[in-house]
Amino acid sequence: MPPTDPRPALRLPTYSGCELAGLVLLSALVGATGALGASYGLGQGSPALDGAATLVVAVAGGALFAIAACLTDGAYGRLLRPARPLRSRAGGGRRGGRPLRQRLGRMAAWLVPEWDRRRLGRCVALMALCWLPWLVANFPGGAYWDTYYQIWQTFPGSHPISIIPFGEHGPDTVTDAYFCDHHPLLDTLIYGAFAQVSQALTGAWQAGSLAFVTLQGGLTALALTAACARLRRWGAPRGAVLAAYGFFCLAPFVSTWALTMVKDSLFSLAYVPYFLLLGEVVRTRGAVLRPGRRRALAWLVGLGVLLCLTKKTGLFVVVPTALVAALAYRQCWRAFALQAASCAAVMALVLLLVVFPLMSVAPGGKQEALGPLLQQTAAYVAAHSGETTEQERAVIDAVVPYDELASLYEWSCHDNVKYEFRLDASLGDIASYVGVWAAQGLRHPETYFAAFMGVASGYVAPVQTLNIRSTTCETTIDNVLVLYNPDALDPLREGMAGAYAAWEGTPVACLPLEACLYVWWLPLLLAFVAWRRRLRCGLLFVPGAVVLAFCLIGPIFDARYCLPLLYTVPLLALMVAALLRPAVPGPGPAAGREALAAASRSSGPRWLAGEPWPASSAPGRGGGASWPVEPVGHGGVRDGAPSGSDGEAPAAPAGRPLRLEWSQVRAKRPLD
Repeated sequence: MPPTDPRPALRLPTYSGCELAGLVLLSALVGATGALGASYGLGQGSPALDGAATLVVAVAGGALFAIAACLTDGAYGRLLRPARPLRSRAGGGRRGGRPLRQRLGRMAAWLVPEWDRRRLGRCVALMALCWLPWLVANFPGGAYWDTYYQIWQTFPGSHPISIIPFGEHGPDTVTDAYFCDHHPLLDTLIYGAFAQVSQALTGAWQAGSLAFVTLQGGLTALALTAACARLRRWGAPRGAVLAAYGFFCLAPFVSTWALTMVKDSLFSLAYVPYFLLLGEVVRTRGAVLRPGRRRALAWLVGLGVLLCLTKKTGLFVVVPTALVAALAYRQCWRAFALQAASCAAVMALVLLLVVFPLMSVAPGGKQEALGPLLQQTAAYVAAHSGETTEQERAVIDAVVPYDELASLYEWSCHDNVKYEFRLDASLGDIASYVGVWAAQGLRHPETYFAAFMGVASGYVAPVQTLNIRSTTCETTIDNVLVLYNPDALDPLREGMAGAYAAWEGTPVACLPLEACLYVWWLPLLLAFVAWRRRLRCGLLFVPGAVVLAFCLIGPIFDARYCLPLLYTVPLLALMVAALLRPAVPGPGPAAGREALAAASRSSGPRWLAGEPWPASSAPGRGGGASWPVEPVGHGGVRDGAPSGSDGEAPAAPAGRPLRLEWSQVRAKRPLD
């Protein structure tokens, strides 16, 4: 008689009243944002759906999300059940009766990244090979006009420079400074160094651009592969790790942006190890940063400062995350306090008071921070100009030219308005303008909401696919082309870009390319699973939430703004799986009892850090111990021990104690 499979088929778990309420609220949020985003996105800044249609779409979208949440939670719940044993047939078949599943498993095991130098190198090389066609087609690498202007500042003959160097704004914003802080100075110096060396050796920027994107792409491949390998070591399932690794290898919006010379790609490269370090903090309940762990502390501070230096919004990602982590993991609050203080000191003191004066760096202007407000004012003037009083008009005109606002307004782009910002506006003028902005918003909030949704809709509804960058900025110096895409590669580049565009335009099939899938839907699905399974890993969602917030108020929809989420959402899914399973046996330190003992001193909020568990009786996690309790069948545990998160306890093999994982335990503390 053939052995039966001890692991039951996938089925929907049962929910408590609180869990059902949370699911309903989350589904309502997703449905409402999706319906409103689709309405304003399809209507190009105006609602395309009436109230009844919007409600129907919201209910349908919420219902679909609820189903997806239950299926996702059920799939993660399977990780808590006994593994299905491999069965072999006696005789028959090829290779001595080895079943197909076992052969495929061996093949998958060969491809899965592991925390081993040889296998890691092999997987990095394979990912680089998958990215190679894009590197060749986009030679010498993608770039933006912003990148060109950063490089241009490093050449002495390009001065004086302009704070707003776009179109007719350049002559009006000229400054005598050598650099402009419109873009991060570190990025400018790095890009300029590659271009300067290339110009000196070859007379063009081509070689320097190719060298930079190759180096950046190689480091990105290494970071993503190493993250997959590390999460496999933490206990993430082999199949899930292979899926994440395959996603990074094959997704065009990952490879093309990794091979683009732009600040967002450099920032996202540093974001991957930063996110992985946060995962280590959550996994060990802060033990990785206990006093004496100088290497981990150096990585924490160094990565935080690097994120701030490679993109200005990095400061607002690192510091709030550090503050939340300090509250959640109080045993290592000093480490996160040091990180936040270091980032603030570098950005507010070292750069502003030391580096900028020494290197003659001009500030980038206040128009970037005021962009969302100026866009809403332009929308108000375009729709309700007759309701603006003379006093309000004068206040607005002191910041931006009032008479041009209606013609400058574009529903999906803030740049036209913010580039008209008057650089000589005083702080008093700006304060008065903010007051007028608030007053007009109270009169017509629907107009402000429409202006906001013009960009935000692409991130919360399936109305915008992820764009890729396949061209560079054609640049000429003294009538000599120094940066360009060779004509000989046009057929290859245009063919690959055309194939991607065809994929974008195919209904239903384009769903994997929708931005909202990676920045909104999947993070919320994982947040629901983590909340219901009581994983206490809320810290992992904090930096992504800040990145998403800046995407929503960004000047335009662009995949590069949400690139950190594209890199780390698959890793987040693996982290949630790893927190549900014990670590993979193998060499190297395990979290184990050391982490649990350190966690007993934690007193942070339960959702973020969890209640402390005694090291002697805490459920096994990351190589830790397990509870030797006796099963009483399918549905509970004797002696008052808590049941699994689905209200079920799988039967243990005869003579062996039931192993309850950390996430299965519902009580605040295990019973003695």
